[in-house]
Amino acid sequence: MSRSSRAPVIVGVLTFLYSMVGVSVPSFWTDEAASVSAVDRDFPQLLGMLGTVDAVHGVYYGLMYGWTRIFGLSELSMRTPSLLAVAVAAGLLMALCRRLGGTAYGVSAAVIFVILPRVQYVATDARSYALTVLGAVLATYLLVLIRESPSKLLWLGYGLTGLVTVSLSFYSVLLVVAHGITLLVDERLRRQWRPMAVASVAWLVPAALIAAVASRQQFQIAW
Repeated sequence: MSRSSRAPVIVGVLTFLYSMVGVSVPSFWTDEAASVSAVDRDFPQLLGMLGTVDAVHGVYYGLMYGWTRIFGLSELSMRTPSLLAVAVAAGLLMALCRRLGGTAYGVSAAVIFVILPRVQYVATDARSYALTVLGAVLATYLLVLIRESPSKLLWLGYGLTGLVTVSLSFYSVLLVVAHGITLLVDERLRRQWRPMAVASVAWLVPAALIAAVASRQQFQIAW
C-alpha cells in the first residue's frame, strides 16, 4: 500500500470501528422494519410489491435482497452495508480534502464528518441513505480529479456514480445541479461543459423514471 493511500484507509477503518459500537443493540425501527419486510420475500413477490409501494427504494431493496441471502436478516447484517458505506465515504472525503488543502485539512474534514450525529444515524440505519452519502462523496471526488486531469474514463465513472446514486435516492439529482454551478464558476472546469452535459444525462434519466413511477404511489404519504 502506498503512503498516499494509507491515510484514507486508516480513516475508513477507524470510522468503521467507531460507528459499529453497539450497532446491533437497538431493535429495528419502523423504516428498517420496512426494509426487512421487503427483502424477506421471494424475488417475484418483491417485484410485485414495488409495483404498488416503495418503488423509490427498489434499487436498495434489490441490493439488500442479495446481501441478506448470504448474511441473513439480523440487525447487524442489515446495518453493515451502511457502516461500510460511511467508512468508505470518510476515507474518500479525507482523500478529497487532502487534494484541496493538505493532510491536516483532510483529516479534520473526515473527523467532523464522522462525528456528525446525522452521519452516525445513517451509518447504523438499514436504509439507503448511507449509500447515497458514499455516492455523493465519490461523485465529488471524481469531479475534483476531472478538474485536475480530465479523461473519458473519469467522466464515465462520474456518470455511472450518478446513475447508481440517484437510483438509490431521488433527491441526489440535486447534487448534479450543485456540481453544474461549480463548473460555471470554476474556470478550469468550465472547459468541460460538454462532457458534463453528457454525463448529467445519467443522473437525470433515473430521476425521471423514479418520479414517474413514484407519482403513482403518492397514497403512501397522503397522510
